[in-house]
Amino acid sequence: MSLDYYLICRRSYDKILDHIESIICSFEDMNDSEHDVSEISDEYIDIKCNKHFFSERKLAIKSLRTQCTNKIYSLCCHVFVEDTIDVSPDRSINIKYCSVCEYTSNTP
Repeated sequence: MSLDYYLICRRSYDKILDHIESIICSFEDMNDSEHDVSEISDEYIDIKCNKHFFSERKLAIKSLRTQCTNKIYSLCCHVFVEDTIDVSPDRSINIKYCSVCEYTSNTP
């Protein structure tokens, strides 16, 4: 597979993870509600099962994203650029990263 394919996959995995995280938060909001769960016990069980399902999917997608990222880093002919980023209002740091795959070099 090509580098472009893996870059598209990684962006897609990022979107999927964002959506799954939103879904999990929605289930947690439902779980934290003030309603008496004894009145809705069957639905409450479904909520817990669905949250568990999405939590498992999140782990699986994270694993796929990690594999994809590793493949990207091995295929990319890195084009490093240096940049300065603000880490606080009073402090900046210099970073070196690949403009193609966003790999960040640890070397100063």
